[in-house]
Amino acid sequence: MTLHPVVDAIMQAMRGVNFPAFSECSPAEARAALEAMRGAAPPRPIPPLADIRDSRVAENPPVLVRAYLPEGAVQGTIVYMHGGGWVTGDLETSHAPAAALAAFSQCRVVSVDYRLAPEHPYPAALDDVMQVIAWAAAQGGPVLVAGDSAGGNLAAAATLRARATGGPAIAGQILIYPALDPAMESDSHRKNSPLNYILTTEDMRWFWTHYAGTVAHEDMLVAPSLAATLEGLPPAFVAVASHDVLRDEGIAYADRLRDAGVETEIHVYEGMVHGFVAFLGVVDTADRALHDMGGWARSVARRAAPAILPE
Repeated sequence: MTLHPVVDAIMQAMRGVNFPAFSECSPAEARAALEAMRGAAPPRPIPPLADIRDSRVAENPPVLVRAYLPEGAVQGTIVYMHGGGWVTGDLETSHAPAAALAAFSQCRVVSVDYRLAPEHPYPAALDDVMQVIAWAAAQGGPVLVAGDSAGGNLAAAATLRARATGGPAIAGQILIYPALDPAMESDSHRKNSPLNYILTTEDMRWFWTHYAGTVAHEDMLVAPSLAATLEGLPPAFVAVASHDVLRDEGIAYADRLRDAGVETEIHVYEGMVHGFVAFLGVVDTADRALHDMGGWARSVARRAAPAILPE
């Protein structure tokens, strides 16, 4: 499968700007490069929403979140974690996808500005995420988790930690090209890394090292692929991109979830690269993927507890 023509044009434009590889940067330089990349892209349109509001929740430490409230009856809450390799990214990174997911799922989406490595290595980010999930659960209604890339890792890890500790209850998980396996030995790594579409194996090695060092190969809460069993986890929607180094680990995790008896959907979006949901409003497949996720989340939330949150 070749690249989607619009994605191909975006990749060529990015090469023309000559952004540095993450693996060749310091954390500060990587953050600046991501900011420059975001600044070079046109603003992404978002669907109509009832409200968008930043606030701080929890207390150990307080965590900045951005809540997206859909119009009409609210079916539940989706706690969303942005990507960026645990080292880069913020609430702006996931602004358009989180807003779209709120509109398409009819759920409140709470995007988490978790602490970043290497200043705050594992488990700081996961601790922040668990605090926000507990806060959301205390407000009533079903709670789902979602995230892209490193955020997908945190979403998957949150379900494992909640299972191990007996809560908070998580009704579903949306894992968008999640980073799950620090071994990085899959065919998708071998074949897609040399193509240099957004993310390479060297970039991922750099991210894993900054986030967790050698612990990445030892702890399932760092690397969910290490979990001995996936039984008892909530229903899952796993989305991967055909031209992404992380494709195969997402598929492998989805297969393991199914084998463990977990209700699981796996979607391989052809012609797409890592980070493609950020192309919302520009690439039709990005829009379709977010509609797919939103419809799935709405169904899961309704099954868990229909429309019990205030409008």
